[in-house]
Amino acid sequence: MSKIYEDNSLTIGHTPLVRLNRIGNGRILAKVESRNPSFSVKCRIGANMIWDAEKRGILTPAKNWLNRPAQHRHRAGLCRRGARL
Repeated sequence: MSKIYEDNSLTIGHTPLVRLNRIGNGRILAKVESRNPSFSVKCRIGANMIWDAEKRGILTPAKNWLNRPAQHRHRAGLCRRGARL
């Protein structure tokens, strides 16, 4: 079974199950397939490139170099993730 998230903001980059707390008395879960920022696998690739660079210390708020040329969809994913830096 997939991980169940209590908050939808914790689901970026995964295909999550989210608990629907306001519907009925039982345990109701919804799978959020559209969680990618641009509904594209390419956005996940861009986000993972940035997360890897952050882990390695290459990319920090002080070293924000997201203006590099990239394929359009990669660039859109990078820009969306970069906005959080």
